[in-house]
Amino acid sequence: MAKVTAKGIGRNTLYGVLAQVWRIGSRIVLTPLIIAKIGLEGYGTWTLLFTLCAYAAVVDRTFSTAYGKFTAEFDAMGDYRRLSQIISSGVAFVTVVAVAALVVVWLFRSPVLRGLGVPNRVLAQASRALLVVCVAVSLRMSLGYVLQVLAGLQRMDLQYKLGILASAVEFVTAIALLCLGWDLLGLAMGHLCGQVLAITAAWWLCRRLCPELRVSPHFITLWGLRRIVSLGGRFQLLAILRLLMDQGTKMLISGLLGVATLALYELAFKLLSLGSTVGGALVAPLMPAFANLYARDDRRAYRSFFTLSSKAVAAVSFPCFAFIAIFADQLILLWTGQEYPLAAWTTRCLALGFFALMLTSVGTASLRGQGTIRLEMGLALITTSLLALLLAPGYMLWGYRGIVGAILAGIAVGPAWFVAAYARRELLDLRSYLHATVLRPAITLGPPILAIAALAHATPFTLSLANPRWNALAELTLWGVLFSVLVGCCGWFFLLSSADRARLETVFRPSAAERRRPATDSVTPMSRSHGIRGHQKTRIRETPARHPPRELR
Repeated sequence: MAKVTAKGIGRNTLYGVLAQVWRIGSRIVLTPLIIAKIGLEGYGTWTLLFTLCAYAAVVDRTFSTAYGKFTAEFDAMGDYRRLSQIISSGVAFVTVVAVAALVVVWLFRSPVLRGLGVPNRVLAQASRALLVVCVAVSLRMSLGYVLQVLAGLQRMDLQYKLGILASAVEFVTAIALLCLGWDLLGLAMGHLCGQVLAITAAWWLCRRLCPELRVSPHFITLWGLRRIVSLGGRFQLLAILRLLMDQGTKMLISGLLGVATLALYELAFKLLSLGSTVGGALVAPLMPAFANLYARDDRRAYRSFFTLSSKAVAAVSFPCFAFIAIFADQLILLWTGQEYPLAAWTTRCLALGFFALMLTSVGTASLRGQGTIRLEMGLALITTSLLALLLAPGYMLWGYRGIVGAILAGIAVGPAWFVAAYARRELLDLRSYLHATVLRPAITLGPPILAIAALAHATPFTLSLANPRWNALAELTLWGVLFSVLVGCCGWFFLLSSADRARLETVFRPSAAERRRPATDSVTPMSRSHGIRGHQKTRIRETPARHPPRELR
């Protein structure tokens, strides 16, 4: 039976950060290689193939959340029979939906690809590559449930390791096949190889960690289908609403101001997404952990874990977004080789809104662990309504800057409503919560951040180099090291309490009891009292604890 511990959460977060760093780094290296081999048209076609499969893959993202939630819940109760029924029914349902959707994409591939501007010279190869991508997406949506089962067992570190392994295999295979002249088909085959390897390894790990779980057509039941579809369907509505909101905003910017302005907005959006990397990695393992604690009916541990997680996410997200906002010009120059002041301005304006959205992530993870998304749906509706209401007057008065202002209003007011509503629902002291997650980080980390910003503005650091990107790299390195040292020291000594520092030390340093613990399972005291021999060990389930684990007190 998996247990929620601070050490486990820290381990999952660490590997989540490593997975994000590898993913970003591999894409930075692979993208120019793809463009050099198949050109901009080929790279655009490769991106388009995944766009066509995105609306079918949204089913995988939403039902995957349900898999993780149910696994954590029923693993805490030790009820693997009902868990097998839910997972088996969900896999059968998602497989049928995935195959049907991707068959439609495949049947209408030629007119769709032509209509979206794919050149005739790459149309045949794009069709073959699309078939391979459809197979990979189908495998991920059907058999890929094992990756979310690992998350539900509180082992997201294994999920991240498999993600890194699959990405590395895809990276090496794609480069090798590109050099052999396979072009788009080589990229698709690399992606398929990575998915097959990750799913196979995840299946083997699930069999070792949870041998009681059985996924088979024999366990498909109407009760299991109702449970997975009811929860997955709610997540699906939320995902569709967010997909339409994000893509609708981009389409509106493109239609009103052109694709060049859309490109500048996309640069700012991706840069802010990079700022969410550490906070997002910390939030990723929280939903299964909340589901596990909720199933144990331990409200004290549940609230303690929520408070600790909220403070941690705020503490790491605040300096990340602040650094990106201060050095947006240098970051964009280093990344693209060009100066785009409007993209940097957009980054600074939306940084506050992205931080507000990050503050809601712990609350949404806890609500998803309980199986409810009513407040999260309200957040999406409020954000979308404000955006729709303010877009037209903002555009007519200030053009692009008015649109950005409308987006900022939506992603700032919506989270404020969500935090207040969540505090009422969970009977939390809103003033104490805001003091711990907003006011205290701002007071503690604000002075060193403002000092770095003032120094960087007053004393610009430039080198006499021909390539301006090297100048940007040198400046970011200098101020980045100074920023990290000052903010890290202030956070460690003034933001964290002594109990928080001790808890963090236990995350990365094994205790004496753990070092003495034998590698193999020993006979339990109960089995010894009944005279059971060592070779006749029986697995005895522990009853759920009435008090929170020591790591969460």
